[in-house]
Amino acid sequence: MGEATERLQTCAAFAQRDIGFGLVVRAGHVNRRSDWHPLGLPGEDMENGALSPETHTAADVARLLQLAPLPEEGGYFRRTAESGLRWPGGERRAWSAIYMLITPDGFSAMHRLGADEIWSFLAGDPLESLRLGPDGSGRMVRLGRSPSANETPLDVVSAHIWQGTRLQPGGRWALVSNVVAPEFLWSDFVLGERAALATQYPAFAREIAMLTR
Repeated sequence: MGEATERLQTCAAFAQRDIGFGLVVRAGHVNRRSDWHPLGLPGEDMENGALSPETHTAADVARLLQLAPLPEEGGYFRRTAESGLRWPGGERRAWSAIYMLITPDGFSAMHRLGADEIWSFLAGDPLESLRLGPDGSGRMVRLGRSPSANETPLDVVSAHIWQGTRLQPGGRWALVSNVVAPEFLWSDFVLGERAALATQYPAFAREIAMLTR
């Protein structure tokens, strides 16, 4: 069993235990699970049914979910939950979670983290994500709801992998959730530089140019 797999299994165990406690952190407060809504807000705050690009604009989604611009990386986000448990041997929380809204201009720029990240596709138009490994390898991942189109609703980015994500051509917006284990810290975040990444990964220079600012 690899180290990354062990970390994710530990994360899942911690998350299950936290859910059993019935606690969710929202807007700086700890709320009982009975007040929890699958999209992070009480049901009466949701308008016009399920979120969809056919019925909601990106601005609607940002307003309904109380999202704010995400510094450096791009897109819009809100930290929605965090573990009440600490990572073994330190004060860092076992995991943290956010909503992230990606728009044509608000793409997730190339970056890497010092922790594993789980992407879950929630609503909207499909995404394409570039992943670049330390050995010079790279691949594209399609996030969405259509397996027949080679899309996956769930994907894991291991620590220290370069990643950047944007809407597929013609997309309007996409809403995802991201769980980072152990919890996200800005000290773990490294923003990619276009020229340096293109030199290291010349086969992906075109994609890198579209995923850097």
